[in-house]
Amino acid sequence: METNHYDLVIIDEKLPGSTEWEILDRLRRRNSTVPVLMLTKCREYQAGQAKHRYHPDAYLTRRFEVNDLLQEMRRLMSHRN
Repeated sequence: METNHYDLVIIDEKLPGSTEWEILDRLRRRNSTVPVLMLTKCREYQAGQAKHRYHPDAYLTRRFEVNDLLQEMRRLMSHRN
């Protein structure tokens, strides 16, 4: 992740190894403006994360349709152009 450039990062809250917040923190400390979409299991998860310094640009609650994912990806990436 340190030398690559990304158009969009999708982070799942259940990542093995690192927490989603550690990954987001590393991205933002590098002054990365890449949009971040976080996949979560429930909306309460989103509300409870206000204590973190950095936040994803958007959340998508699991049990989403593929079209919902694609729509959110397009929306986030359109703001980069």
